[in-house]
Amino acid sequence: MNTLQRQHASFAGSAAAAVAREPLAIVPESQAPSVAHPASAADLAPAGSNSEQIAQIVHDFNNLLTLVLGYGETILMSLPESHPVYSFASQICNAAKEGARLSRDLSILIPQSPRQT
Repeated sequence: MNTLQRQHASFAGSAAAAVAREPLAIVPESQAPSVAHPASAADLAPAGSNSEQIAQIVHDFNNLLTLVLGYGETILMSLPESHPVYSFASQICNAAKEGARLSRDLSILIPQSPRQT
């Protein structure tokens, strides 16, 4: 098992334990914890070119997708397939994977600026 697999297993184990301790509950959006958005177009406007701004937004979006996919997979590993939430978690994972694919496609279209040395 490589380092990444050990880290994932450790994260999954601790998250699964947390899910096991507390019952899963679907809460209204108004009560859900907020996630800070790392960057927006307004935050990036003064600095850098458009392609650098887009690259930063794609990077931040990928970071959010990683979090969504990690929690979705943790839920899937923690629940039997017969659980009513399992299909929702599966759809979340599929959507996050599709979002990651779209991000990769978008990043290919971003012109690469020459690196300064």
